[in-house]
Amino acid sequence: MIKAIQQLPKDKKQKVLLTVVMLVIGLVVLANFFVMPKLNAMGMAADNILDLETKISQEETRAKQEAGNSVLRAQYEALIDNQEAHLISGDPFSWVVRQMSLLSEGQAVKLAGLRPGTVAEHGRVAKFEVFTVQFDLTGSFDEIGNFVSLIENRFPTAEIQSIIFQAGAVGSKEIRASLDMRFLMERELDENKPSKESAS
Repeated sequence: MIKAIQQLPKDKKQKVLLTVVMLVIGLVVLANFFVMPKLNAMGMAADNILDLETKISQEETRAKQEAGNSVLRAQYEALIDNQEAHLISGDPFSWVVRQMSLLSEGQAVKLAGLRPGTVAEHGRVAKFEVFTVQFDLTGSFDEIGNFVSLIENRFPTAEIQSIIFQAGAVGSKEIRASLDMRFLMERELDENKPSKESAS
């Protein structure tokens, strides 16, 4: 090909070289003005797609977290409602007698000797007070244990301060347990007497 060009007359050789140069220039212009912009545009499009995928993934993660938070909030609110439903309302001793009697229905243990105690400050939460009550249970060790578990599950804010077991008659499985419990109750604030929180 090169030899064939060299054998051409000078004027034709110049025309061929000029044509080749123009062709190369045309290819360079085509590459610079058409091909390269398209390649750059494709690269930018790929970057945009990656950015969009990242944003979509982040939004999906955030939506899942929000859904999880909503579930946790609902569970927390249900827990609070459940605990508030088991706070003492009205006369504390009558409330405890009623609740313990209802709870003991259908149970093998026998409830006896309910004795009112005192109402005292909670100590940590100003809006609450604690009501102490003592009562006795009779039954087998397992029956009393099951009933105590039932109390703890029914009244999650209550606290068993002490439990003392006494053996029954010789040869009998029946024993007596004396319990000292504290129940949570909302403080009834005297409107004429400022609370500790407002006084401080």
